[in-house]
Amino acid sequence: MGKELIAELKRRQEVIRELALKENWRHEFMASGLSNPLKKGHINGLLKWMGDNSDTKSTSVRKFLMYFLPATAILSLVLLIVGFLLWDNT
Repeated sequence: MGKELIAELKRRQEVIRELALKENWRHEFMASGLSNPLKKGHINGLLKWMGDNSDTKSTSVRKFLMYFLPATAILSLVLLIVGFLLWDNT
């Protein structure tokens, strides 16, 4: 049990090191963003993009695929589970 505990502690220390590096990156990223203030055009473009309802502007092909592809995937999964589709992993 002693070797397992040591291995687990080393693994946790490595994870903590990785998280510490990401925290430094996050602070640097935030600082670089604060040093470059947003321009009004950027803000307006972002607001326009957020308010854009692209679902109503999508083509009929996109709408069809949006329902057809997930339905096909679910049907394939069900057929695989039931046994109508075979899985050959050779």
